[in-house]
Amino acid sequence: MIKVFITDVDGTLFDHDSMSIPQANIDAIRLLQEKGVKIVIATARTHASSLSIIEALQMRKYGGYLIDSNGASIYDLTSDRLIYQKPIPMAWIRDLYEYSLKNGLHFTAEQEEYVVVSGYDTGTKIDNLIVGVDFILVSPHNDFMKRIKTEPFKVSFTQEKELIDKYFPLVEEKYSDRFYVCHAGDNFIDIVLKDVNKSTAVAELLKLIDCDFDDIAAIGDGDNDSWLLAKAKYSASLANGTSEAKKAGKILVKSCDEAGLSEFIHILLKHA
Repeated sequence: MIKVFITDVDGTLFDHDSMSIPQANIDAIRLLQEKGVKIVIATARTHASSLSIIEALQMRKYGGYLIDSNGASIYDLTSDRLIYQKPIPMAWIRDLYEYSLKNGLHFTAEQEEYVVVSGYDTGTKIDNLIVGVDFILVSPHNDFMKRIKTEPFKVSFTQEKELIDKYFPLVEEKYSDRFYVCHAGDNFIDIVLKDVNKSTAVAELLKLIDCDFDDIAAIGDGDNDSWLLAKAKYSASLANGTSEAKKAGKILVKSCDEAGLSEFIHILLKHA
């Protein structure tokens, strides 16, 4: 039997069309929890926007871990303690913010309970209405940097799709010496420190809890899940996944809206 089950959130566990976690996914995860399997959420979401997921899965009751901000931080949900962190230095935040101003991009910097944003667009709308992010919109007449109280784990450029598509390769080229730059959807460019991603965070967590990749099962739908899907002993991608995720997963299950995660868990339990 596996010891750890790792899942992405958006497009894997959480369905954007219904704006909810399919009940079949919640029920299947509960079966694993009752068997003592630790659940790990690995997501690009901020800590604050992951809290509703944690509550829905009762992860504080059963124990588990949250890897958020694309791998920049890890929380032990049993003790509600931050056990790993890779924040971005404030001087580098200012550099990125100034780049956004020069190029017509909006800038977002996550804080523990909210996100500070410089403008409202489709990306910030998605984060607010679908993902559940609370944000502070800073007027261009005010000092954006003064609203950032702690070094963020992740920042983003947001804008409409055509601008994000234009600037992603430029941002990646300009900042690849310091940052891992991820095209995180039509309206987002996510930025974390260079050595930060879901894969390095999972590897760090497994060391902390004395497990290895033979002890885990993982499921995801995105390119940033593909390394983990390839490395885990048991893994699945979903029908709605990217080509890279599908290539990396050991099996393919139904789409997120059809509760493909539940299908994968029942396969695992059948062969346990």
